[in-house]
Amino acid sequence: ESLEGCVTIPIDGPSNSSFRMAATANGVQAAAQWYVPVTGPELHLSVAPFQQIPDNRDTVISILLRNPLRPKIASVDSVQIQSKCADCSCQDAACSTKRDAVVTIQTMEQDCTRVSCSTARFKMIQELPNVVSATASESTAGNGATNLISLVIKLGHTLPPLALITITGLGTTVLDGSICLSSPGDFLPCMGCDAAERSSFSPVTAGTLLITVRNGTRLEPTSLLRVSFRATNPAAKSREACPAADNTCASTTKLAIQISIPSFVDFANPEMTHEEGPVVPILGDVLGAGVAPAITSATAEDTNAFA
Repeated sequence: ESLEGCVTIPIDGPSNSSFRMAATANGVQAAAQWYVPVTGPELHLSVAPFQQIPDNRDTVISILLRNPLRPKIASVDSVQIQSKCADCSCQDAACSTKRDAVVTIQTMEQDCTRVSCSTARFKMIQELPNVVSATASESTAGNGATNLISLVIKLGHTLPPLALITITGLGTTVLDGSICLSSPGDFLPCMGCDAAERSSFSPVTAGTLLITVRNGTRLEPTSLLRVSFRATNPAAKSREACPAADNTCASTTKLAIQISIPSFVDFANPEMTHEEGPVVPILGDVLGAGVAPAITSATAEDTNAFA
């Protein structure tokens, strides 16, 4: 995970007792210091007092890091290691003066014959798309009818709290102000609409629907993201050029989705910025209408008002 500055992280593995203890989130345990200088991340380990790193057997440790939330390529074929020892090399036979001992930087190659691993390379973080696929469907093609729009979105990676999901192309005549979103998940902010499923008001401006991932939740790519909302169909057919009686031509409404990731997660900072991802088309024909309603008006009369 991207860690800024100097962070104490726990280390595990058969050889962790050889290293200094420190206070971590899980209590006092063997730990290392994670630095992020200009030259790139460094893991600093300090050998514990009265301990040594043997040269006749493997020293095995492990650390737990989370892959970046923002997709990027980070291919690592090898890890470099350097050791330093302060005042541990004698300058004379009596050891009256000392100097630091520094072992030059060496490259560590992964050896799958001694360490459990699946390939002969270190873990590669692939560049993942924000959105793998997105589809839209509707409940009716009736002119002027209230239409239930359902979106099914497959994410490419985890979305953190306060990530933005922007749906564009809805058209200013179809939606305006705020609408009620529904989803079986718990990622929507707790506000507004009453519904059997989790629901929330979301703003719509100039045909753009903005969905914010609720504070304290994450959207994982392991399951499909489902969102639905109600919109009003156009009063008349709004489709690409085709025969007048043909309602199968593509709708002029073209939906798209964009994911924006917070540059950093700091809920106390109102000036948080977001990194905008690419705009991805949403497949599906919606809000083109074209079917005249079977009944345009209806009235009722009675012949007797007596009880």
